Amino acid sequence: MTKTGLYMFFCLMALSACDLVQLERKSFVATGTTDSLDYTKATITGTLRDVSNRNSSRVKQHGHCWDTIINPVVGEGKQFTELGEKRKASNYTSSLAPLQPGTTYFVRGYTYDNENGFIYGENYKFTVPRVTTFIVIVKDTSAQAIGKLDLVPTNTVIEHGHCWSINENPTIADSVTKLGAKSDSLDFISNMGYLNRETEYNVRTYIITQKDTLYGQNGSFITLPEK
Repeated sequence: MTKTGLYMFFCLMALSACDLVQLERKSFVATGTTDSLDYTKATITGTLRDVSNRNSSRVKQHGHCWDTIINPVVGEGKQFTELGEKRKASNYTSSLAPLQPGTTYFVRGYTYDNENGFIYGENYKFTVPRVTTFIVIVKDTSAQAIGKLDLVPTNTVIEHGHCWSINENPTIADSVTKLGAKSDSLDFISNMGYLNRETEYNVRTYIITQKDTLYGQNGSFITLPEK
């Protein structure tokens, strides 16, 4: 075998060894899947596995990290849990909060030790249930707003509707419709009356659950001028 051939052979062997190390590291921590998912939070259970030739007592920190972009990492200004030292292989659960309704997130399990630094598990993707304002039909001195939400079985909606104001991001302290409890995912309509002509209004869907008061995104519209 020539020197060039030997060089290429050893390079390939080195790359293969690196791939095996990365595979071992990745298999050491499994991200898991969400156990529960609410409008503003989720829980996820990952697994810290036994891996040959690795002393799990070296794990100084472990948990989950999440972001709206793929491959989230632990760091300043990032979202992550810190569950402390881990001495043996087992499952572990993180609470992810706060989350934004209707937003898609990526989450990864992670461990940290002095020898290898951070090791991350696979990406897991999930979408938080929606609370959405998506159509406003403007009339003379009134308007109709249409909303939609995704129900969460463990968090009952006891009131829902729309709120509106001339100020951005209105709340239930402003003008409001009350459409009662909600037990389905069908669209719902609110009639907003007694509006001033040629005026810009802001409107948001809202729901009141057993745990929170939550709002959809802010939308705006301008009422019609006098004919």
